[in-house]
Amino acid sequence: MNKTVYQYTPCKDHDYALLQWLERMRHDGELDKVIAQNSQAPSAFLQMFSQPRQLYFKLDEMGNIALAVWIEPCMGSAFLGYYAQPAYRKNREVVHFMFDMLDSIFNYGLPMVCGFVQERPTPKETAAFIKLHEKMGYTYRGFIPKFFDGTDCHIVALTAEDWKSMETPIKRRWIKHRLEGK
Repeated sequence: MNKTVYQYTPCKDHDYALLQWLERMRHDGELDKVIAQNSQAPSAFLQMFSQPRQLYFKLDEMGNIALAVWIEPCMGSAFLGYYAQPAYRKNREVVHFMFDMLDSIFNYGLPMVCGFVQERPTPKETAAFIKLHEKMGYTYRGFIPKFFDGTDCHIVALTAEDWKSMETPIKRRWIKHRLEGK
């Protein structure tokens, strides 16, 4: 995977990468899990990532978006969304990318980020996805019925204080990775 992290700016190359990403998610059956229906048309998808939202992404060897994080400012904090290509989901690169993004967000001065976990096909899958967020330092905050295109969601949040004080094996590996300059 390319080590470069790109910040989306409306231009031919970035727009093309985003439209390829949109079609890949549609083809893989993941679009409805990641992007609200009102943002799934190509023009709406590109608009979704315009200011004040910020989108950061990494490309795979084929030039496709492999990892992405988007931040939407809200009331002095932010909503955070992310995507990882299925082939990268069990890869440490995903954790390193997410932790780099969270570290940047909190170093920028935001006090908190929150995210939504959409209901999965089974309660066990939903619980596992929430647990994954908790391993990254998030705290479960509650249930929101019918929030994401009529699907139930759960809200998770991570404060800057919790991020900075978090001492878990996964964060220690990320710190070691950063110190080694990999």
